[in-house]
Amino acid sequence: MASAPPTQSNRSQSVKKSMRQKRGRRKSSLMKKASDYSKMCDADVCVGIRLR
Repeated sequence: MASAPPTQSNRSQSVKKSMRQKRGRRKSSLMKKASDYSKMCDADVCVGIRLR
């Protein structure tokens, strides 16, 4: 039996999920870079992340 094609709501949920995952990856990479910069330069780092 073939599965039914995804409905509009399923598609929108998968788009939201992928956007949430992308946002999470971006946030973690920014935090890692800030931490590395802080360690290398022995400086205090402040990171502001605005989520829409």
